[in-house]
Amino acid sequence: MKGIIVAMFCCLSVGAAFACPSEALESSSAYRVEVDQILNGAVFEVVAGGPHYAADCDSLLILGDVTSGYYAASADFLFEITRLEGHRLFFEVDGRCDTMLMLSFNGHTYHDDDDAGDLRPRITLTQPRSGRYFVWVGTYEPEYCDARLMLWAERP
Repeated sequence: MKGIIVAMFCCLSVGAAFACPSEALESSSAYRVEVDQILNGAVFEVVAGGPHYAADCDSLLILGDVTSGYYAASADFLFEITRLEGHRLFFEVDGRCDTMLMLSFNGHTYHDDDDAGDLRPRITLTQPRSGRYFVWVGTYEPEYCDARLMLWAERP
């Protein structure tokens, strides 16, 4: 009987770990992009939100602060961007509800909940490196809504 309980606990623990946003889960939308392709910007439609509350995920400790918002477990987008050196990189969301934005690159996670108060979260990377960027578009409340992710680069 103890073996069954231990086995059940083990499986539940593994399932709980995958309930948090994770790079380990395959993204439904993956793009390979050279920086020149996004100098004028690119727009991607997305349904913002998800069933997982980020504050419940110990793995999402960002700069000593726990993030909030509701996200899908797998990233909404995976962008493999090349030739980024010498540019700034921008991610911004415009949605029909209070959206949140989270991205992960090379083990570092960045988050914005529209602190400016305009309901348009934005993350600006001033010295980005070429590589794989995982992007989640979430919501502040446990709801879903239509949104657009804008991605662009510019030379400083």
